[in-house]
Amino acid sequence: MKSLPSLLLAAATLVSAHASIAAGQTSYPNHPVQLVVTVPPGGAADFVARLIGAKLSDALGQPVVISNRAGAGGIVAAAAVAKSDPDGYTLLLNTIATHGIGPHIYANLPYDPVKDFSPVGLIVKLPLIMAVNSEVPARSVADVIALAKARPERRILPASCSRASPEPSCCTFPTAAAARRWSISLPDASR
Repeated sequence: MKSLPSLLLAAATLVSAHASIAAGQTSYPNHPVQLVVTVPPGGAADFVARLIGAKLSDALGQPVVISNRAGAGGIVAAAAVAKSDPDGYTLLLNTIATHGIGPHIYANLPYDPVKDFSPVGLIVKLPLIMAVNSEVPARSVADVIALAKARPERRILPASCSRASPEPSCCTFPTAAAARRWSISLPDASR
């Protein structure tokens, strides 16, 4: 398995090669590049963006400015990039929410996920993790399913209501586990 720095350098190479072609310039880049992130500062995607931004800056010889444009499950950021000049100076670090999930749950996205973007590469995989309170007698997914089936009257699987990447997984798991699901509203850091 490659190390994170080598993966970031590979990502920087892929993005910079793509940007040069998109810009159609031999002097690209000749001013700062903006990397738009779909989440507020402080989360995993923001952390990855800052690592990538530093490597891109080194590889390109220009500053890479991280622009956090949180909101609507990434739609705000994706729309901003879709409307930007196609010159390679505005890049999007997106998630499955903007291009995989959004088109299936929103009828009128302000961008076309296929026509308005050119994919550059897979940067990082961020898994979803299931966790329970330490007092819950479950230590595996199988234990959670068994607990749900043993106590069908209990609502044991809360989830956020963001319609971003964790939401569909949280919606389908209870069906597969024969459990009841309930949603709770959690404070949204992007508001």
